Amino acid sequence: MSPRLFPHVDKVAHFGVFFILAFISHHAFKFKVWFHLLLLSLYGAGIEWMQDSLPYRQASTADFIADVAGAVSYFVLFYFWARWRKKQHG
Repeated sequence: MSPRLFPHVDKVAHFGVFFILAFISHHAFKFKVWFHLLLLSLYGAGIEWMQDSLPYRQASTADFIADVAGAVSYFVLFYFWARWRKKQHG
């Protein structure tokens, strides 16, 4: 097993990947925010379910929470950025 940079570095990776997936999804498809979040949550749950079915891996609720937190964070930041931009540019 390789040394880790810091404890729970994998949670940061899950968060970051799902933040980026939310960005891509948001710009690729014109769905309502709740539907983007539903799809990304189902994707995260599916990944964990598949990992649990492998003999050398296990599912992690914390990974799933990091996935959802990353996606939600993107949409929260986008909401505030869009409000700020509207105030700046009318």
